[in-house]
Amino acid sequence: METKPLSKDEQRFTCVALVCVDFLQLPLIDILANEIKPPDLFNKISACSKISNGKPFTLEQRKLCFLKPPDIPDYTKFDITLLYKLLRNLCSSLTPQQDWGKEPKAIDMMIVHDIERLRLFRNGFAHASSSEFTEDKFDQIWKNLKSVIQRIQNFTSSIGCKTNYIDRLKKIKNREFGYDDLEKYKLCVKSILRSDQPEISIKGDREIEVLCGDTACFEVELQQADLTHWTITWHKVIGTRIEQINTSTSRYSDSTDKKLVIHSVCQEDKGNYQAVLSERVSNGKSVLQVVSNVIFLHTLGEPPFRPELKVTNGREDIFIHYQYQIPVSSPKVCMVQWFKNGEKLNLMNENYLGGGLDDDCLTIKSTTTNDRGTYCCTVSNAVGSESQEVKLDVPNASILKETTVYCGSSTELRAQVSSCPSPDEVKWQRSSDGNSFDFIDIDDPQYFGSTNDILSPLLRIPKATSDVQLYYRLFLRNKLGENISNTIYLNITGSAPNIMVSHDVCFQKHCVKLIGKVYLYSGKLPAIQDVFWTKDGEKLDIQGSGGKYSEVGVDDSSLMIYNVNHHDIGTYQLTATNAVGSTKSDVIVLGKPQIVLERTERKADGRCWFTMTVTTIPEPTVIQWSMKENNKKAFELLNINDDEYKGTTDTFPHPVLVVKSSKFEKHIFQMEVRNFIGNSAFLIQGKKKHYVSLYSKLIS
Repeated sequence: METKPLSKDEQRFTCVALVCVDFLQLPLIDILANEIKPPDLFNKISACSKISNGKPFTLEQRKLCFLKPPDIPDYTKFDITLLYKLLRNLCSSLTPQQDWGKEPKAIDMMIVHDIERLRLFRNGFAHASSSEFTEDKFDQIWKNLKSVIQRIQNFTSSIGCKTNYIDRLKKIKNREFGYDDLEKYKLCVKSILRSDQPEISIKGDREIEVLCGDTACFEVELQQADLTHWTITWHKVIGTRIEQINTSTSRYSDSTDKKLVIHSVCQEDKGNYQAVLSERVSNGKSVLQVVSNVIFLHTLGEPPFRPELKVTNGREDIFIHYQYQIPVSSPKVCMVQWFKNGEKLNLMNENYLGGGLDDDCLTIKSTTTNDRGTYCCTVSNAVGSESQEVKLDVPNASILKETTVYCGSSTELRAQVSSCPSPDEVKWQRSSDGNSFDFIDIDDPQYFGSTNDILSPLLRIPKATSDVQLYYRLFLRNKLGENISNTIYLNITGSAPNIMVSHDVCFQKHCVKLIGKVYLYSGKLPAIQDVFWTKDGEKLDIQGSGGKYSEVGVDDSSLMIYNVNHHDIGTYQLTATNAVGSTKSDVIVLGKPQIVLERTERKADGRCWFTMTVTTIPEPTVIQWSMKENNKKAFELLNINDDEYKGTTDTFPHPVLVVKSSKFEKHIFQMEVRNFIGNSAFLIQGKKKHYVSLYSKLIS
């Protein structure tokens, strides 16, 4: 399919378009390569503070030029816009008479001026209103272009470049173009327009730090910017969302198109910020936007530490002292507020004094019960706030009681007191019925050692008896009112020890064991505290006995008496003591044997039976019967196995004598009993025609 041929004017337009798109960058490539070798470009960019953060470059441009070694950039892929940026920012030897970006004067003939002229030539063509050039217009453009290229040719030849730009320019002029060429270069011109749009960047590092409460400021830097048809807006990037900032509000006062000012920075201002250039058209809509680099604002600082509160008393006032600290690198406290039961306090009220930013104490004057409540102190800085509460109320107390109080023991009643403000008065009370209470005189000996200390009240009872088995409580008062603690009943319980005693005799070792068993009824307390033995009412000195007596203790209360003899005669008794009291055992009597005639019987056969009872501790070692004639002094042992005395025994504790009554006319009978301590004897004698008369005699 044949295409429509181009007119002469279209031919000339296409010719200039080709120069702008495919030719003008060639001499700039050679100039850049002469100034900076491709392997050195990365380090050059990195060393230049103006462009090292990437602000002048688009993402595509960075991918082309900012290649980390060993990668090497390919200059032939650079367009005129990128080449111009690099020459302008990196080549210090290229310095125009005017500033970069301004049209050179006719007398400015340095190579740097011709670089600027090439940029202006391309931009002027890109903004052309028509895709046709008249012959006169074309001739003038071509003449100016050829003059610039000739000077550049001279420069590049002087530095060793072999490219003949004049020859290439001539070939472009003589080329025939078709319709496809025209459309192609029209699209390229549109691309030039896009690459030639104004550039906007925010000055400074990629991240900035601002202390909360201070002011943050962002300023834009514009390149190639004729802002006649452009507006600048400021935006905050929140995740994937971008919100435009309304700079007309008071927080952003002092802001302009080219400067964003954020007063009293707070944590909510943390985030990414960017500026956006928008092109305006006749209908007021924006059709093109240029976005700056993004700078992240770090907001520094922490809220104040939680304030510390301390309540003290005055004569009629209550003082709430407060102090607070600020974390390192954090803004100062800017406000102190007080609340009571959730409602803000009016510190201008005459009932209050202080409590402000420059104070360290809130005074509640002439305190009454109406001042009860929860008070909250809130301190704030630009980051946030922290609060602390204190509850002002009547005092409270809880009495802690021992689980068991035993009769005779000492006990203490302690109370946990909680009061803010601290109590002005604390007193113990007692009652017999739990209803009507009286104050306790803690100087009374019954309560010796007690205190009415406002923080640690103590009721001490040195000895628990029935007299102090009462109801007890604690009375408290502070500036906000009175209160009483819980009531406890002092229940006194327990029993004295029980004692059982017995004895045992060891005949081989010549000793007597006084056995003592001390015990309490099942489940009863308090425990045994002491045990000891007495002799004839005097406590035995066991330690000073030289081993005569065994050790006695709570675990073993039996007493061993060694080498028993007549010196051990006496009454022995065991005493056991606990907190309730002392108990004394039955007495154990150590002495000579005791002999009693228990009964007598006269049988039909004329025999007399005498039954004796022997009581003795220690038990007898010998019981024996003897007999003598009236006119003789010495007794002879009786053979109790003789038929004449059949039935006679010497067994303990009831020995028996059986004898014919006629024997008493001429004989006297004697029973002798011997133990470790001594001997005892009992005599039996009678007279003619009378019933047998009896008497006994103790002998040692």
